[in-house]
Amino acid sequence: MRLSIFIFLIFQLCSTAQEFKAIIPFIKDNCIDCHDAEMMEGNLNLENLDLHDPSKYNNQLLAKIYDQVDSGKMPPPKKKKKKVLNPDRFLLELSQHILTQDKSRRSEYGRVETRRLNKSEIENTLKDYFGKHESITFPAIPNDPEFKGYSKSAEALGLSPLLIKSLLSTASKLLNDTANWQRGSGKKVATQKISIAQATQQKKIVPLINGISLIKGWTAPLIDQQVAKIKYENRNKYTLPKKEYDVAVFRANCRLYNATVPTFKAKKSGTYKLSFKAYNVLRTDNNYNKGSSGLIKKVAPGLKDETVTILTQDKNDNYRLLKTVKVYKGKTNTVTAEFWLNRGEQIIFNCVNLPIPENPVPLVLAKTMKEGFPGVAFGSFEISWASQSQNPADKISILPTDETNATEAETQLLHNLGRLFRRPLKIEENSFYLNFFKTHFTRTKDIRMAAISTLETALSSPAFLFLETTKGKLNSWQMINRLSYFLWNSPPDHELFELAQKHKYLSKEILAQQAERMIADKKFDRFITEFSNNWLELDKVSDTIPDFRLYPEYRGREYLIDSAVTETQLFLKHLIQNNLPVANLVTADFAIVNEELAKHYGIQGVHAVDFQIVDLPKTSLRGGLLTQAAILKLTADGTTTSPILRGVWINEKILGVHISPPPPNLPSAESDIRGLSTIKDILSAHMENKSCRSCHKTIDPPGFALESFDVMGAFRENYRSLEKGSNKTSGMARNGKLFTYYQSYAVDSSSIVSEQTFTNINEFKQIVSKDPKKIAKNILNELVYFSSGKPLEFIDLSTAEQILKYTKQDGYRLKSLIKELITSKLFMEN
Repeated sequence: MRLSIFIFLIFQLCSTAQEFKAIIPFIKDNCIDCHDAEMMEGNLNLENLDLHDPSKYNNQLLAKIYDQVDSGKMPPPKKKKKKVLNPDRFLLELSQHILTQDKSRRSEYGRVETRRLNKSEIENTLKDYFGKHESITFPAIPNDPEFKGYSKSAEALGLSPLLIKSLLSTASKLLNDTANWQRGSGKKVATQKISIAQATQQKKIVPLINGISLIKGWTAPLIDQQVAKIKYENRNKYTLPKKEYDVAVFRANCRLYNATVPTFKAKKSGTYKLSFKAYNVLRTDNNYNKGSSGLIKKVAPGLKDETVTILTQDKNDNYRLLKTVKVYKGKTNTVTAEFWLNRGEQIIFNCVNLPIPENPVPLVLAKTMKEGFPGVAFGSFEISWASQSQNPADKISILPTDETNATEAETQLLHNLGRLFRRPLKIEENSFYLNFFKTHFTRTKDIRMAAISTLETALSSPAFLFLETTKGKLNSWQMINRLSYFLWNSPPDHELFELAQKHKYLSKEILAQQAERMIADKKFDRFITEFSNNWLELDKVSDTIPDFRLYPEYRGREYLIDSAVTETQLFLKHLIQNNLPVANLVTADFAIVNEELAKHYGIQGVHAVDFQIVDLPKTSLRGGLLTQAAILKLTADGTTTSPILRGVWINEKILGVHISPPPPNLPSAESDIRGLSTIKDILSAHMENKSCRSCHKTIDPPGFALESFDVMGAFRENYRSLEKGSNKTSGMARNGKLFTYYQSYAVDSSSIVSEQTFTNINEFKQIVSKDPKKIAKNILNELVYFSSGKPLEFIDLSTAEQILKYTKQDGYRLKSLIKELITSKLFMEN
């Protein structure tokens, strides 16, 4: 509010003595009552604050105190005392002290420390260098610790013997794979035509309706074996095309049981082409649970469209979605798809909306489906080889060939080292690596192996692992690295290298042009993935699962979860690439959905597996991050919804309000799934604790605003309970198990925020969006943290204010915020 005035005044003060004539009396008269060792409201104790001893405080704490007083939140109105010194004097003196400390540290160390590349940055760098496909993983490289939710913090990214060992192992494998490719082992893989029925007749199978066998050593292809004796019948004037289909799937996978393409496993990494035919069917016989003697005697055309996902599974049971297709009722569906497979991966097909009966299959499950039991019939799968590498030329240039002489090999080596280090080699590096190469070549007489040994060493060196920075203005090489690992989460490309070679320092105009180019590039997807994981915690969306007693309809809905994550990523990408105002994060009038999400949200007119932009009516509760399924799921607690979790998330991720952790040994406020009390009743009792009140008055209102959405983000008007309520709901879940729950208390989404009352999520969003600067300031801080490994500090706030000022006129548009950050001293200097 008054920050720019204070920063100006501070430098007009002549006194160098730190007497704190305003700070200590102000805190003593206004703060100690609530923030002493006994009360510790907000988990904050100021009783022993000693500004003369930096070991007893940190600038983050002082900046928080400044923000609370400057915003008028503290002291609380009822505790303000007339006799205290003017708050302006307190704020002026406090800001002077904070800036003095920040300037001292900044002059000695610079803004950020030199930091190590994190796991995803290392992986992307290796992919780009070796011409590897985006889906390649490097399981040997250990995961990084998070620091305050971020994976790019210099404070957390250290070196360990395990990391160096894993890098040496990974480098050795990649380089030897490249050498094998150069020697001519990159031959095509023969085309395979696989009949699932024939492939499974050789195996021990329990052909139950769901095809599941839990007997050790037995395969479970999720199909019915006795395909030759299927008797087809007419229904609704359709006739099944008998000759094109030899097997039918009657069960969704649920990622526990996999319908694989038998006998196929990728022999080598590369691009493959898959083709098959599919047709929707109904099983209408009654032999559902008769063990190995069960036959499918009657199959009719299906009555509805089905969605089929094609995935891969590796030896570690990691899944990757390749393609989603629609199998339309009453017609032959020819499916073709081209995708990358890593060596050893299998192809899985999952009919995501079919039942997921557990073993053994309850007969009652079949009886509830009067028309017949739905399935999808498949014909033979034809798998052909397309190509091995996205960019074979890059692979060839990494290592010398048998025809390369020593001089050519040395030139090639130095070029590759420059690519790996992302800058020209220093004189001492040049000498070291050339001598290393010559020594190995002299000893082994193998020019390729000498290059491999040299590059292995380089790939575990600090020059490869660290992003170098120096105090002051970044030179062109440091700048292109900071820019590239910000917007692509990966190393600079050829165009950035050329710019660095031409200029000692990069101008603002050049940086703005490159930002425009890089945001439009396919590699910007890497930024979206990593930034959404760091900022929104999107990678934690599957950390909890719904209580299936209360929400049986969410069992086995992995496709819905995958779709929800994709929605949030596409939404963020759309906002940035189209430079939309930051308020859209809260109040967008459109959604980006596929058919699965549209049904979940109650949006009409979407009948495709591909994502599309849909305009929303003004009355829609959707639009913006807050009501997206991924956000609503990751802010639920695994049993039911939690206003506390959701309230903390909105405050910290959207509004930029840090919530202190609760004091130790406080009882949690758990939702009541018995239907005996409402969450508001529980939290009202929780608020009676003075240690909780100060935080919960900030946390709870945003959390209540989202109470109209259940654990997976579907709209609701009432809570569910297991023991008490009206409108008893009973039925059978997709897994064949019976369920019963009740409609309990009506949801109350009303509360008060910023002294304004709201009754539902739309009113809450309108209140929040009236202050777009607050949202913009928060996302700017997130972008600063992600780009440099350190959040805004007090000394940076004046620069941040300038960025916000420049972007205010157009509503703080997101791409403009990014470009203004890149051309500011927050990014160009250290």
